[in-house]
Amino acid sequence: IKSSRLQRKSTHLDKLHLIVDSFPESKVQCCFFRHQCNNNETIKLNFPGNYRLDSISAGGWLLSPVTSNDFCYWVPQPAIFRSLDHHERILKESKAQPSAIQLTSDDTSLEFTNETGLDLLDLVIWKMPVTNTSILNALKKPQIIEKQRYYLWSSHTNYQQLSDTFNYLVHGQLYENTRVWPHYWKICSELDAHALYVILRGLELATDSEIYTLLKEQILFSIIARQQEDGGWYHGEWTDLMESHYRLHCGGMHLLMDALTERKDLVVEKALSKAASFISSQRDETDIGVWFRHDSLENDLESLQKCPFTFLKSTTYGKSPANMFVLNTHLDTTVALERYQRLTKDEQYASQIKSARAATSKVLAHQPANWLYKPLFWAVSLTFLPADKAKELPFWTRAFKRITWKYLTPKIYKLKAIYPRFVMPNGYIDRDLGLKNLTDPYLSVNLWDLLRHEHYFSEDHYTDIIDQGLSFTHQCGLLDKWAEMTGKEHSLVFWAEALYQRCLVDADVKYRKWLAETVLILEDKGLGLPPSSLGGYGETIQAATQKPCYPTPIAQVRVINLCNAKQTEFIFINTSANATSISFDEQYSPQLNQGMINETLLDNITED
Repeated sequence: IKSSRLQRKSTHLDKLHLIVDSFPESKVQCCFFRHQCNNNETIKLNFPGNYRLDSISAGGWLLSPVTSNDFCYWVPQPAIFRSLDHHERILKESKAQPSAIQLTSDDTSLEFTNETGLDLLDLVIWKMPVTNTSILNALKKPQIIEKQRYYLWSSHTNYQQLSDTFNYLVHGQLYENTRVWPHYWKICSELDAHALYVILRGLELATDSEIYTLLKEQILFSIIARQQEDGGWYHGEWTDLMESHYRLHCGGMHLLMDALTERKDLVVEKALSKAASFISSQRDETDIGVWFRHDSLENDLESLQKCPFTFLKSTTYGKSPANMFVLNTHLDTTVALERYQRLTKDEQYASQIKSARAATSKVLAHQPANWLYKPLFWAVSLTFLPADKAKELPFWTRAFKRITWKYLTPKIYKLKAIYPRFVMPNGYIDRDLGLKNLTDPYLSVNLWDLLRHEHYFSEDHYTDIIDQGLSFTHQCGLLDKWAEMTGKEHSLVFWAEALYQRCLVDADVKYRKWLAETVLILEDKGLGLPPSSLGGYGETIQAATQKPCYPTPIAQVRVINLCNAKQTEFIFINTSANATSISFDEQYSPQLNQGMINETLLDNITED
């Protein structure tokens, strides 16, 4: 891979595989070192010269020359022993503690002894001139905003410092930093790559540090390197068929489009064109229009049998029996193709987009059997209450809640087969028409995707559905329930993403209060801020109109960047129980709507 900013070279030497990313403009290099090793084998790395080894604030270690004015080396993560399968999914891994470290006037050496039984040793090393103060300052003295937690959409883990990039960027590929159910492999994910890119873009704007520009380039070209000839990205989250998950694929498309809005690049344009061609073909021609599939296992029933979920074979709306009719992926793909069309002026998919929008309109407007769904979802909403509120219900209501949870909710899919419906009378928005379960964690995802869809297609008039869904989610108890249940906390981050989208287009102060309240919950749960909160979300805010996030004044304050082409607005949230004062930089003060700030701050923050 070669572009004006990054050149990647891959070299195999016996048991050694090196991937070297060179940044010609900066004279900086990053080497991904992978050594195939036997059990009990010792691997020795030498750095010729006299170096000082320091642990640094951005994470990892810095080797600084003692006597020469030459290069520094940054080791962002400990070496790791790994085992991969033939699809390059990570099966096992173990941090490799150096068995020996030697610092002399002639050289610095690290030794690692493999006692894990795993067969690969991975290490990442950056090389940079000692004169590159921009990068060295970012490594040694990161700002407060660079040390906060930010959430990754796909793996549901967080990024907190520069070195955390390499929890995801592994030997030149972007992985989720979690083990995926049901096999607990670590898989590659373009959606996490996109989330990480959005975070780094926000930090690049806020700090003007070159390191974020370089890391963005690495992520960009790492996903291009993994793209297959047909334009698709394949993941194998569930099976050895290496199925493609189209939500992850669309994440890759959005990353490419983010990059292109920052600058033109023929390599990126070619990859994007291939990706758009691939995703446009992953569709089902139904009686109501094009419906974009959720994953490649939906191509036929034989493949779908291998997925880890129970599903309903139905032909509702004239769909294929293997189509699970998942709403959020359909919306995401529609948005990705529309964004592609507007960015590139390539209109070959215009008829598909129009047909997909028509299908969306029909399924959202189709709301049959109110007489049945209204009492049913009143009962279902009881099951959304957190434990403390559920205990306060009268005895007979609690009994009815238990009956609903145990007997009615598991059978809702049968009702939907007779009366297909996504939007429920109380504002709840379901995820699909093909799976045999009710997936309430996807309510916040559905709202986020509907708001993203509304950004591109406001003429489709889903505002009432979105408003009702937002109000229902805020008041039904699900937020507290998601917070208290392991495995559902991630829904709160997507709720914050949905509120961020709404705040960009609606001045109503209540949405800002809801967003501030959600940030406090995220902080309590240790989840981190949503990636968009830094203001670098290119899908909604074009790169040319993005504004730097206001620098976090003190560690206990979180800042949400609501700036766009039409407004400069920030929400300041005190995460501490103690009151604090903040002052505003003169360069921002004239632009800030002080009345809005005073209303949206929590009570225990005072303005200086």
